[in-house]
Amino acid sequence: MKLIELEDNTGIKNIHCLYSSLGEAIESNAEIVLDFRNVRRIDLAVAQVLIAAIRRAHGAGRIIKLQKVNDTIREQLVICGILK
Repeated sequence: MKLIELEDNTGIKNIHCLYSSLGEAIESNAEIVLDFRNVRRIDLAVAQVLIAAIRRAHGAGRIIKLQKVNDTIREQLVICGILK
């Protein structure tokens, strides 16, 4: 399993770290789990990277699981179309 823990400050200034981690995880055969326990909100950069990663993973026959998503983040992900 590839566990990626998002930091509370994940955003436009350090989005490259999340982008790289997701890319590496998708290329591996490991289960991908994103841990949102430290995140209070996401910005547009995070949403865009998540959408792209989910599409790429689905194209490879993989899924990305989300865990410990608080209500605020869940609402943002629903608005972005990432969650239903």
